[in-house]
Amino acid sequence: MSRHTGGSKSTIEHARELARELGRDPNFYEIFRKMHVKKADGQFVDNKSKMIADLVEERVTAASQPVEGSMDLQPIDYDPIYLETIGGQKKQRVYGIGSKGVAFCSSSRASSSSVTAAVDEAVEQRVMETNERIAVMETEMKEKDQQITLLKDEMQQMKEVNNEMKEMKNAMQQQMTNMQSQLAALMQHMGHRVPTEHPPVGQPTTDPPANDEDDDLGLDD
Repeated sequence: MSRHTGGSKSTIEHARELARELGRDPNFYEIFRKMHVKKADGQFVDNKSKMIADLVEERVTAASQPVEGSMDLQPIDYDPIYLETIGGQKKQRVYGIGSKGVAFCSSSRASSSSVTAAVDEAVEQRVMETNERIAVMETEMKEKDQQITLLKDEMQQMKEVNNEMKEMKNAMQQQMTNMQSQLAALMQHMGHRVPTEHPPVGQPTTDPPANDEDDDLGLDD
């Protein structure tokens, strides 16, 4: 039987109180320290408790050393280290926390495992839904990109047609300018031509003078 500071509180009450303080389920060693360290001066209730704590701390330090070639500290599971230090579980009892403490930790961890499994399942479902939404969005984006590409091609074709029409318009304007220049030159040329022998309209004609030779031929009446 180990000495402890639990007083009238049961091991389960101490464990629950510690869980509220830590915000998680405590391990065996944390329950052991809570029940074997005096609040007044922080000292252990007896030498055996202090010896167990020192051994646990030494083994935790050794187990947390980085693996060769890595600088990362290894995660520590205190329960097996504590059980190894105190000689294991005997008749469902663990030295320093009793059978009720073991029962509390076991039930809490089972509940935590169930909650963790449910959370993991929910997270996995959310991830699947998110991936599906991402896939749909990627498909929609590809379709929009194709539509944008088609619109750009149509705009480019319209620009090319517009440029061709402008070129045709400029060519037609140039042809009209050339034709106007040719017509003006032709009209100017026709305006400087020598007038014909026909008298202008309205001007009386003059008979040619009589031939004296007719008289000589006796053609007069």
